[in-house]
Parts: sequence; structure tokens; C-alpha cells
Amino acid sequence: MNYVWDRIDYTTKAVCDAGCGKALTRGIAYIVVDENGNELHCGSVCAENKVGSPKPKDLPNITLNEPSGDAGSSSSQNGAVSSDVHSIKKEALEYLLLRYHFNDCSKVYHKNIQDWYDRKSSLTDDEYNHIVNTKKKLHGQKLLSAMFLKKVLKIEHELRLKIKDSPNAKEFMLSIIAKIHKDMSLSEKQNKGVKKWFDEDGIDLDVIPLSTFVKS
Repeated sequence: MNYVWDRIDYTTKAVCDAGCGKALTRGIAYIVVDENGNELHCGSVCAENKVGSPKPKDLPNITLNEPSGDAGSSSSQNGAVSSDVHSIKKEALEYLLLRYHFNDCSKVYHKNIQDWYDRKSSLTDDEYNHIVNTKKKLHGQKLLSAMFLKKVLKIEHELRLKIKDSPNAKEFMLSIIAKIHKDMSLSEKQNKGVKKWFDEDGIDLDVIPLSTFVKS
């Protein structure tokens, strides 16, 4: 089975999918994909072994952190393409993946996102530049800024971990995730409930702006 690099993303899996038995610490994994679109959530070394090549410079990271041990990865970068080109492609893919994840929300929806996502491995340089320029243009619009969307994705990840740890809370947690995807807002009751759970788990609320989602 052949695999390709896809992204760095959050995961609710505790152990690497490659069969090494190692824990995926910090809830972040390297995602590699086979020719059928099936994903494996791996650590850096296992991901490199599955793909058969080092982590590329333009691998998008849609989390707020780097995976544990990333600095010690055995990856060595190849290719003659300039770092500026890699940087633009990485920035474009990160923003595209974030917009795609929340494209079901009418406040985030963009008609071109699905097409760009379907062709994300073969977009032209002009399209990468266009996506980056769009990101920069929308930086001041809170709901469409890359950092805001990363923080919302972090909220969703923590909620999905809570579902895994507390099955009895699944229905309520899923209703919150659905509300976020619907209109990027939480009710006062939902906001209080999430804050309470996050406080209990010691999650840094300075990083996760729950108040942002409370309708005024």
C-alpha cells in the first residue's frame, strides 16, 4: 500500500496507527493517506516510514502546536524549490484545510473551497498565491482569520476528547460541535457548560476563546 503526506492535525487516537505501539502524545499526529483515501494517524518516524520520504517543508499544520518530538524528527529536506515557494504552499494549504473543515458554516462558506480542496495536491502556483492573498485580506475579519479558525478547531478537538472520556456527555458535546459548525456561536448554557468542563480539565482558556462564541 502506497501512502502520501497529507497534514499535521489533531487526533483522538491514543496510539500510532502504524502498529508501533507508541502513544500519540499531545493529541497531534502526522496524517498520511493511501490511494483509497484512508488515513493513518502516526508519529513522525512511522509516517516517514509509511510514505518512504522525509516530511516535506510544505506539509500543512492546522493545529496550534507542533507534534511532540517534531524537532527531533529524522527528516531532511530535499528539492531545489526555494523556501519561499514552500512557505506559500504551506500557508495556502493550512488556510484551505481550515476553511474546508468549517465550510458547512454559512458564515465561513466559500463556493471555491470544495474545488480547491479536491485538487489540493495539484493546485497551481497562482491558486496557492490567491488563497494566501485571500487569507491576508480576511485577517481582520474574526470569523475568517486563520488563527481564529485554528482556535475553533482546538475547541472542537477538546470536545471530541471529552466525548471519548465521558460518553454520558456525548449528546451535549455533539450539540455544541454542531452549533459551532452551524453559526460559530454558543448559547449561554452551552458556553457555561464547556467552560466548566475545560476548567476541570485544566485547559488554558486564554488559548481557547470561548467567549467569542457567545451571542451578544
